[in-house]
Amino acid sequence: MQDEKNLLFVYGTLMSFHPQHRHFLTGEVTEVIPARIRGQLYHLPQGYPAVIKGEGEVRGEVLRLLNPERVLPRLDSYEGYDPLSHRGYYLRELTEAVRLDTGEKLLCYAYFINPEYEEEVKEKGIFLPEGDWQQYISRFQCFSIMEGDDE
Repeated sequence: MQDEKNLLFVYGTLMSFHPQHRHFLTGEVTEVIPARIRGQLYHLPQGYPAVIKGEGEVRGEVLRLLNPERVLPRLDSYEGYDPLSHRGYYLRELTEAVRLDTGEKLLCYAYFINPEYEEEVKEKGIFLPEGDWQQYISRFQCFSIMEGDDE
C-alpha cells in the first residue's frame, strides 16, 4: 500500500468536476485517481456532503497534491478543521482508499465528519446508499460544470 502524505481523497465540492476544485486546487494537483473509501455518505441541507466512518462505500477521487504543506492548510480552513487542536465539523484523518481502475490500496488523507456531529448529520442529512455525491447532485443540476463558469 502506498503511504504518501501528498494524497487526499475527496468526495464532494473538492472533486475535479466541481467549481470549488478550480478555486482551491488549480495548479496544485498532479494526478486525479478515481477511488473509493469505506464510510457512509450524506448530503447535508447546506448543499454539500459529509462522510461518517463505518460500513459502506464512498466514491470519489484521490488527488496527488503538488505541495501539501501549502494546500492542506487552505483546505483545512475551508473544511472548518483545526489541525492543532484536532477539532472542527470535519476532521482530516488518514484512511485507506482503493483505486477503481487497479484495486491498488492507497493511504491518504480524507475529511470525515467529527463524531460529535454524527447524529446531527444522520437526522438532517440525506443518506446516499450508492455512495456517489456527484451522481446524486447531477439529478438537480445545482450548478454549471462548464469550463470557465466561476459561479
